[in-house]
Amino acid sequence: MANTAVKFGFKHLGYLPGGSPDYQLSTRLISSANTTSIYFGDPVIKIAGSQYIGAQTSTNSISDGIF
Repeated sequence: MANTAVKFGFKHLGYLPGGSPDYQLSTRLISSANTTSIYFGDPVIKIAGSQYIGAQTSTNSISDGIF
């Protein structure tokens, strides 16, 4: 699901009061057979049954993260 409404994808707006920031990043793999473009700020999902991620193509699925 390409984020066409915002040029640079999701935007950080701030933290909830009282919560400590969590800056943990994780490394994921993108299959060389992937034909869908993934841009900065796009939501991604884990592809079932594999170790790869792909672009989120449905608003009904839960995002695995933001690229």
